[in-house]
Amino acid sequence: MRKEKVYLLDVDYKNIGGGTKIVLYGRNKKREKIAIIDPHYQPYFYVLPSNLEKAKKEIEEILKKSNFKVERIEKTRKIWRNTCDFLKITCRFAQEVYKIRDLIKKLEVKRGGSGSVIDEFEYQLSFPRGYLADKEISGVDCIEVEGEEIEKKNIFDVDIVLEAERIKRTEEVPSYKILSFDIEVVEEKGERKIVMISLYGENLKKVLTYKKASFPSFVEVFRDEKEILNKFIETIKDYDPDIIVGYNSDGYDFEVIRERANKLRINLDSLSWDKSGIIFSKRARTSTARLKGRVHIDIFNFVNNILSPILQTEVLSLDAVASEILGDKKIQMEYQDILEAWQKNKDLEKLASYCLKDSQLTFRLAEILLPQILELTRIVGQSIFDTSRMMYSQLVEWFYTKWAKKTNRIVPNQPKFDEILKRQKETFLGGYVKEPQVGIHENIAVVDFASLYPSIISTYNVSLETLKCDCAQAITWWGRFWIKRIMEEAEKQGFSVIYGDTDSAFLGLDKKNKEELFSFLKEMNKKLPGIMRNAIEEAVKLVREKIKALKELKISLRDLAVYEQITKPLSDYKLISPHVAAAKRLEEQGIPVGEGTVVGFVIKKGLGSISEKAYPVEFINLEDVDKDYYIHHQILPASLRILKVLGIKESDILN
Repeated sequence: MRKEKVYLLDVDYKNIGGGTKIVLYGRNKKREKIAIIDPHYQPYFYVLPSNLEKAKKEIEEILKKSNFKVERIEKTRKIWRNTCDFLKITCRFAQEVYKIRDLIKKLEVKRGGSGSVIDEFEYQLSFPRGYLADKEISGVDCIEVEGEEIEKKNIFDVDIVLEAERIKRTEEVPSYKILSFDIEVVEEKGERKIVMISLYGENLKKVLTYKKASFPSFVEVFRDEKEILNKFIETIKDYDPDIIVGYNSDGYDFEVIRERANKLRINLDSLSWDKSGIIFSKRARTSTARLKGRVHIDIFNFVNNILSPILQTEVLSLDAVASEILGDKKIQMEYQDILEAWQKNKDLEKLASYCLKDSQLTFRLAEILLPQILELTRIVGQSIFDTSRMMYSQLVEWFYTKWAKKTNRIVPNQPKFDEILKRQKETFLGGYVKEPQVGIHENIAVVDFASLYPSIISTYNVSLETLKCDCAQAITWWGRFWIKRIMEEAEKQGFSVIYGDTDSAFLGLDKKNKEELFSFLKEMNKKLPGIMRNAIEEAVKLVREKIKALKELKISLRDLAVYEQITKPLSDYKLISPHVAAAKRLEEQGIPVGEGTVVGFVIKKGLGSISEKAYPVEFINLEDVDKDYYIHHQILPASLRILKVLGIKESDILN
């Protein structure tokens, strides 16, 4: 028997020896790569019977007539609304769970069966995720493993393979070796080609390319694209990182690397620990690139799913995000500059620095954001790879799944289409909105609840287990109660209530002084006093000046640009909106566009719909913009939404 302390990196499964086995990947203190096979955990799901003995008998009969065999069918008690008896169906292969469930569900009354079966549960949980939840292990844990070392080098590219007899979680905290990368791509003869690859890590700073120039020492020049891809693979193997990070590497970098590797017949197997190379999987509208054993983190996904609501920037490009979080920016080069640099052998040194800077910024973002990702991984009890790609709702779902397993509860099924429609039809009275007093108001104070609904949930202990009422209605009722209470108290204190919406109120100070205002605010524990000026003529003058500047083209083209993100492959868009039309024009010019690409577009003068007139900001001159469109469909509508209340008409501005 061999003992190892291992810090986990990844979890997967493989069909080994007549069944599906869980495989844990990690390293020991010597940084040896270890694959741990757990032979004692098997795929399963639960059946809720109306009559346990009858259901068991009928299930056994169904399975006899099918090609499927199960390991066992056993009675177990679980909590589902109340504590009740379930049948646990343990299968041999994870791939058979759905198929066996499809046979058993025919026993339900609603499907024309005998009614011995009411429903089935947990067949939708992925095998590795269910394992982590059952074992109360997360992807950031250290574990102590005891087992037999076995020979499986034909399956795994690791130093040690253990078949575990015992796995125990320890309290040690792991540290990780990180490597970031970025690629530069140009289109030549209708084909995307990788012209530079940068890699950045602790004591590593490297750019790979295949054109000669007066490069700095961090640049290595090779013969062709195939050689730099092979060197990229070799560098990863030699540096041997635990975590590889990129920015939009799921939707772009790894996709291009796989495409070019296939074209050039390059083997990518060694990037993973099970010789599977890069595995792409579809998740809703996006795809993921996985290197089994190693952890691949796409920083863009985490920023997009988790951080974006609290960022000031609406554009989630590497440049914008790095600028806000790091106070640092990319080296400025547009795609046309990159293309020209490569094709004309001009500014190749700048291009190499540009490529390396992208990797450096990605690495620095990872240093700041990785602690958050790791802590979320620990909280929800899943792998680092999966957690880094989860949205808030998924994080909550897996947190509850972990606790359901811990407290012997059944994990509810995802709602079916009919159930979703039923839920959507049920609506609840939401926040209170007071009609605003129309006009310009002086001396306004804005009072605002900090996290109103979470505060209500916490203060009143609102939960299905603690309050016998409809939780959603209870929460919004308390919200309405408290915002009305604030308004009533304000009026009693001599303030006028100008407007209120859900969790905030606009209070007119009238003859009140600031001391009285602050006293009231302190009492009610609110914030944000403010003052507005009654300057109607100045507002009209400002709008006129903007229109005049546009007519005379005394503006920047980028002031007119709208930036939107491509969220799926262009071929998947059924409705061609302006930013999609602009993206297609980029693609026609040989500029790569994929999921996550931010497209800036302006409207060009001419005939056609707005989408037909939408052009990438890089491909249009200022003189070609549709000035009338921007005046009548952008500036005036936005301005008049406010000025119309004050009696200002469009003609008052234009005249």
